[in-house]
Amino acid sequence: MSTISLPTSCLLDKNVVREALRGLVRATLGMPLPPRQGTSLGVVHALIAHGGLLYITPELWHLLERPANLPIASPFFSYLRVLRPGRYLKRWGRRLTEEGFSHEGALIRSYASFGFDALERTFGVESVLANDLRMQDRYVHGFPRIEARFARMIRQLKAPYQQATLPDVVNAEELWAPIAL
Repeated sequence: MSTISLPTSCLLDKNVVREALRGLVRATLGMPLPPRQGTSLGVVHALIAHGGLLYITPELWHLLERPANLPIASPFFSYLRVLRPGRYLKRWGRRLTEEGFSHEGALIRSYASFGFDALERTFGVESVLANDLRMQDRYVHGFPRIEARFARMIRQLKAPYQQATLPDVVNAEELWAPIAL
């Protein structure tokens, strides 16, 4: 098994962000953190300290901006960047849906390959951080088929999209285990 290292660019799934924010609230109140909240919060803090680029989708950004969420989420805002929908994002999302991913799961993976960072003038990320083990398992087991389909698609695209890559999909516990040691 390969050693997991912290990614330099990471798209955070909404469940990871939700658990990290719940953990932040509990920690602030001096309450013990359930394992998933502690792990998610610890990994997000480690990624921030590592200095990698942390991304979220526009859909998640809009949820975090809501008045009820703003006081809780605002400490993370300066560390988060929003990936914008890039060209071919919807096309790849449809193909992932055909591979059995939910609409939401397909969308986040599609952002990971075709989301655009206007500040860095780049698209795609190295990793997706998610807590959905079933989705991760589907991605890992279907990877040869997904990878072949992705390769066929990007061969037909114009530059620079022919350079698009598939992200690694990791869960918070995988990243947390070596950090927590």
